[in-house]
Amino acid sequence: MSQFKVLDGIQVKNAQQYGRFGLSPLKNGEAKLLSLVLRQALLTSLVCACFTSAKIKNEPRSFYFRSLMVGIKEPIPKILSNLSGIKLKGKFDDFQIPFTTRAFIDRIGPLTVTARDIQLPFGLTVVDETQHIATLTQAIPFFVELRIEINSANSKPETGVPNEEGEEWHLLDAIFTPIRQFESSIQSYEYEGQTVEHLFLEIYTDSTITPYEALVQASRKMVSLLTFFLQPEKESKSRQGTSKDDQPAFSLRLKKHIEISREREESNTRDILSLFSRWSGEKVEEPDTRDILSGEEVEETEG
Repeated sequence: MSQFKVLDGIQVKNAQQYGRFGLSPLKNGEAKLLSLVLRQALLTSLVCACFTSAKIKNEPRSFYFRSLMVGIKEPIPKILSNLSGIKLKGKFDDFQIPFTTRAFIDRIGPLTVTARDIQLPFGLTVVDETQHIATLTQAIPFFVELRIEINSANSKPETGVPNEEGEEWHLLDAIFTPIRQFESSIQSYEYEGQTVEHLFLEIYTDSTITPYEALVQASRKMVSLLTFFLQPEKESKSRQGTSKDDQPAFSLRLKKHIEISREREESNTRDILSLFSRWSGEKVEEPDTRDILSGEEVEETEG
């Protein structure tokens, strides 16, 4: 029976998290199949929250003074860049995806505005509250309205500027995936007289989600899709009332061919489903974060 292990987990620079995982023994070809499908699921199907646009109150309308505001050290492009770099995290199970909401910054100088000053809707928090936004050098109000979208990369992001007449919105760089890097490798070895494979996965995230959580969510996504093939085909009432004598010979042969193909497809799908279930099944429990970040080897589950 294959074993899944968390081999390593550390916090790396630029507020990223790294996780290394192993699964073995696998039959010939299963490791490559898992690697390809998981790569696609990790990069496109995970839901995350991003700031997509911002509106700064009392922004100068003049083109000459457009990038500067009195009493603020940073130019407007720098403030927008700082806002784009702030990462959000939360539990998105209760949201109807895609979902759009708003956040606000409302402070009066002189002071330094950081991510801690963002008033977020319930259920969302920033990853790093110390991230710098702007420096207010005078006793001026600083009010920013932010648009947040909760979405995934494989859904069409609604990242357009809100259509509000007379309002000046700026687009922010929104990346709808928490995965920063994914690598996989396969090693073959002899096990009980057969050549089997060992799959290694390396996942970097932006700290809005741990590598282990990303792996579990991607696996559950694929399981939910594959279960469609296992649902019994529902015959329509009209076909149920049709006898074999009334059906052409070609239709009977085609129906038999479809049934055989479906049986083979269901068998293959069950094999693939069992692989993903090793990560996403209810028996799999997330290891202690302290064990992961310490780099200790943690055996997750057998089965």
